[in-house]
Amino acid sequence: MNLKKVVTDEAIASISNYDYLTIYDDNGIDTEICSEDSPDVQTGYIELATLDVSSLSEDDVISLACGIDYCEQGGTRILGYLQVS
Repeated sequence: MNLKKVVTDEAIASISNYDYLTIYDDNGIDTEICSEDSPDVQTGYIELATLDVSSLSEDDVISLACGIDYCEQGGTRILGYLQVS
């Protein structure tokens, strides 16, 4: 499930002197490769979105991709934030 976020006008005003807003996860699924050496989900830094601050609006909904690990099912990984139960 993708995570949806909204940035308030107050938050946009507080970062208006910057060009971009980058949203990242320090512990997201950062590789599509399944490793036979490690059955555990490999995680690390991943950039989820980079937004132009000058075009941000409180009306914009930001959708962040959820990472999914299908390695145990013989598939691959989908890059994104790691959803924690």
